Parts: sequence; C-alpha cells; structure tokens
Amino acid sequence: MRCARAAARKDSMISGFAVIAVNRRDPENTEYTVADFNYDQGSPDTGYALVEVLRREFEDSDANTFHWQITEKHPMEGLASHIGFLNSRLVNHMSYTRGNGLFSSDEVLLGRCIPREVMFQYGDFDSV
Repeated sequence: MRCARAAARKDSMISGFAVIAVNRRDPENTEYTVADFNYDQGSPDTGYALVEVLRREFEDSDANTFHWQITEKHPMEGLASHIGFLNSRLVNHMSYTRGNGLFSSDEVLLGRCIPREVMFQYGDFDSV
C-alpha cells in the first residue's frame, strides 16, 4: 500500500489536501482510493484544483480503478462529477479476509448487528 498526497496553500496556510491510497495487492488490478479529501469550503477553486491533481495522478498511473465514496448531495459530489466520476455504486459491500485476527465469535456478533449501526473503515487492504 502506498499513498500519494497533495496539498493546497493560501497565504502560507494549508487550505486543502487530498490523500490517495494505492493498492497493488493484485498486480493485474491496481486500485486508487481517495482516503481523505478536505478543503476550505469558502474557496471552491481550491477544491477544483485538488480534484484536478487527483485526475492527473490517476491518468498518469497504471491504475485500473479509482474509488471515491461521497455521501449523496455532499458538496464534493459536484467536484467529483466535474472530473467525470460516476455514481456507479448504490450499495457498499463489506468484505474481509479470514485469518486477519477476526475470531468466529466476532463474525457471529457482526451477523447480528443492524447494518446502519456498523461503522466500516477501510484499512490496509482497501477493496470496494
């Protein structure tokens, strides 16, 4: 796993940043995932400049897919569509690799949970 980072500055202060996780676990299918993205909402130009960096990073790479999950109607949805991202996923699927420290009792507990009450955070082996 590798990360690419970009930062925007205004008056010597950071006004925005983007972090991309690069997953090369499968050498035939490199995946980029926006791990973190934030900018001063009062400076939309900063947001557009950062998404342009994301676009160039992806186009210059050997990646097959680029994931960026955004809540519907969030201001960043417009930024993503500006560079051609598609709303291609209506349901997020959770998966994990067995043998990574998860015990069978945890699986039983997870199976009993109400999905909207489970927080799932991507880790070292991001997949969508």
